[in-house]
Amino acid sequence: MRTSTSLALAASLAMVLGVAGQASALNSVGLVFLGGATGDPNCSVNPAPCVHTNSSDIIRFAIVITVDANGLGAFGLDLRWDADGEDELDFASATQRASLLFKTPNPSPPPDTLALASYTVSSANFASTESTAGNAGYLMGFDAFSASITGPFIANVSFRIGTVAFHVNGNVNNNAGADIEMGFFRTDGAAMSDSASNFITPNFGSFNVDSVPEPGTSLLMGMGVLGLILAGRANRKS
Repeated sequence: MRTSTSLALAASLAMVLGVAGQASALNSVGLVFLGGATGDPNCSVNPAPCVHTNSSDIIRFAIVITVDANGLGAFGLDLRWDADGEDELDFASATQRASLLFKTPNPSPPPDTLALASYTVSSANFASTESTAGNAGYLMGFDAFSASITGPFIANVSFRIGTVAFHVNGNVNNNAGADIEMGFFRTDGAAMSDSASNFITPNFGSFNVDSVPEPGTSLLMGMGVLGLILAGRANRKS
């Protein structure tokens, strides 16, 4: 099922790769935080967007696509985390909408009429690779393509294609940089096209994750600092 759908997606995108790419500020693939963090919501170190977590949190995100007036023909999108190699997050789960049906104006008039735009969605058998110390993690397989090469196509709209969740482990630190990011990470099948089969390079969203030390860690750090102070006083007295 996964193989046949992937082949169909690849065939749908084959003609895209020979066309010059185009980008629009209105085309984007972003991450919207859904909850699960128990830390202070204010991230003081990492740039926005950011979520402040505690170890063992399960944080959840929606993946949202926004397309402009040129419409959407197909997409094959991936997700990467821990690209800095610090193994801060563990993949927990992911979902993809089973169908994409939109009652929307046809963006390629004439005629500008209401029609049901339907997209064939890949089965949700994602290919995932867990991150390790020194290596990023990957989730590949958010795929869909228009059920008809002639449309109708959706346009000027934002919609959710699925969700992803991560388990926050004890390695999370406050280093600046994206910890979770969308993109084209596959060498085969990662692409996005408009309704005229032009390749789209969207603005890919990312998210930063930081944390505060656990109470036990904070206590140990405090004791260590106190020990250094007392040792310094003892040296001065001697």
